[in-house]
Amino acid sequence: MLGGAALALGLALVGALRATGQAGAGSARALDRGAAPVPQEPLTELLSGIDFVPDRGALDGLMGDSAPAELISIARGRDANLVDAGLRIRAYRALALYPSPDIAAVLHTAVAEHGAAARGVDTLYVRAAMESLALVDPDAAVASLEPMLAHASQDVRACAAHALGATGSRDAVPILHTRLPVEPVLQVQLAIADALRRLSNASEGTLESGPGGPGG
Repeated sequence: MLGGAALALGLALVGALRATGQAGAGSARALDRGAAPVPQEPLTELLSGIDFVPDRGALDGLMGDSAPAELISIARGRDANLVDAGLRIRAYRALALYPSPDIAAVLHTAVAEHGAAARGVDTLYVRAAMESLALVDPDAAVASLEPMLAHASQDVRACAAHALGATGSRDAVPILHTRLPVEPVLQVQLAIADALRRLSNASEGTLESGPGGPGG
């Protein structure tokens, strides 16, 4: 049973989405194999939390086996009825719950494409994609994350550092050490130092869970 505050927040979010036409606008795309369409309003509500991503059980309960494909469609902006930036960000984050080679490929592509933008909403998408990639494909993620340490946005650079720390890969250590002395922003310097600490802990078998990146 939801607490009063949580229920009130949920109702407020759904009401706001309805007011902007993001909820109740029809059914989500059916999969090519003939799966039943996912009801759009419950899915929108599920992905509308501000500070959390729904757990896999909730997503599977709503979408079943089509959950990974539906989340990819939302994250990549392919569903014309579910293009709200907040929904896309949380869809990228939810992909971390479905590790597979296909999900990894989507996230590698997303990091490269969104990371090519110097500013704007793409910087939010790339941050979410990096956080998930670090968990879904940690070893291979290092090569995709490294260029993001030189991104124009300090928030993207800080998130890339946190994501590298979350991979637990020793390959990330020299990359972070190389970037630290040339990084001009204190926020990012601290993120790099924290990532190196986490990687040191990982080598001792005490890696903390989660990417620990900045919110957004």
